[in-house]
Amino acid sequence: WIGQQTFQAIFRDLDGRGPKTRITNLAFQKLEVKTKQAFLKKIYAEPTKFMPLLSIICDQAGKEKDQVAKEILIQAGEELALATEMVIKKLKLPNKKFHLVMVGGTFKSEIVLKTFQKQVRLLTPKADFILVKKEPVKGAIKLAIKQLMTDD
Repeated sequence: WIGQQTFQAIFRDLDGRGPKTRITNLAFQKLEVKTKQAFLKKIYAEPTKFMPLLSIICDQAGKEKDQVAKEILIQAGEELALATEMVIKKLKLPNKKFHLVMVGGTFKSEIVLKTFQKQVRLLTPKADFILVKKEPVKGAIKLAIKQLMTDD
């Protein structure tokens, strides 16, 4: 989602339909392109490879105080919070203490993370946020190895 929004922001910048953004220069540098056509060709050749990269570029621009990037990242945090809030309400957890585990590369963005936590905290002040720093698969492998070592 962040990658798609970043892609759109770049084209609004290039077409003059939107504000200038640092994202455009960062994307062109990272993808080693100089024209809009070369950029399009590269993105459309491997969208599953480049959309996540655009997310990372957006986060970098956000750290550099680019307003367009910050707005994209804040909206991402808000959208994640909305989805999480729906689950919290369905599980009837708003006033209970529980662990809320955050997993995935999107939470590496400080802007997304802080926005998400702030929004969720409004609904459920007792939630204990846990940010997973290792890939979940690593934990699963460790558990499997431990289980194999203890089995007779």
